[in-house]
Order: sequence, then C-alpha cells, then structure tokens
Amino acid sequence: MKNPKKRIKLLRAEIAHIQVLLDMMSDFNALYDYPFNRSLVRELLQVFLNDSSLGRLWLITLDDQIIGYLVVAFGFSFEYHGRDALIDELYIEEKHRGQGLGSEVLDQAFALVAELQIKVIHLEVEPENLQGTKLYQRHGFRSKGRNLLSKHLDR
Repeated sequence: MKNPKKRIKLLRAEIAHIQVLLDMMSDFNALYDYPFNRSLVRELLQVFLNDSSLGRLWLITLDDQIIGYLVVAFGFSFEYHGRDALIDELYIEEKHRGQGLGSEVLDQAFALVAELQIKVIHLEVEPENLQGTKLYQRHGFRSKGRNLLSKHLDR
C-alpha cells in the first residue's frame, strides 16, 4: 500500500465544486444532527469562494478522488498578535476515517495557513468526538480552559 502522505492533496475549491461540497456538507451536518439549509449554504459558499479575505476552502483528495473538505475562516486577534484562523469544518468521508489521513490534512493545512501569516489556528470539537479530539491533541491543539460563548446576531 502507498504511503497516505504521498496521496493526500488539498486543492483550493472553486465555484464549480459547489454541488460536491453541498453533498459533503449535508453529510457533515447529519453526523451531529445540525440543521442544514441547502439553499442558504449554496449562497454562503458562493460568497466565501468569491472572497479570499474570508478564508480558504480546500477539497481533500486521495489519489485524485475527492474524499472531504476543509474550511478555514480568517480573523484577527490582538491577543495572538495578528491574523488568526478557525478550522470551521473538517470532513472526511466515513470510509476513509481512521487511516491517518486527517493528520496529513492538518499538516498540509498548517503549512498553507502559515504562508498566509496566520499566527494561531483555533477549532471546536464536539465532546463526543473522541477520535477527532485525539487527532487534534496529537497536532498540538490545547484547551485554554475557557468556554467559547456564541451569540447569534440574526435571531
């Protein structure tokens, strides 16, 4: 078997990829019973993909087959001395999980965002996602002992 590190690639998503992204995003949201509004997400994808200042969306490919995606949204933090980013979504199709591919995705993503002068990268992980939590901890993510609180301004 080939070394997975030589087979995984992150390819910048484009408008032409919206349909495949919508299908995978629907699957991602179904994992945790998150609501999913396909038409709204389609609009958000068009905005995000057309404005590189918002972040990056990469397709995860394995031997040139799309098996997932990664969304990194950009911000700015005085606490962290400049640009920061949030891994908003990382999704790998179920049949490809548990094979070490997520580690390679993260390694490649870290290199790509570092080139963009990102100082720190954040993420959220569901408490019951033990496999994901272990993956992120192996890659240096640590809790700051704070709670992330959110307020929806459109509700």
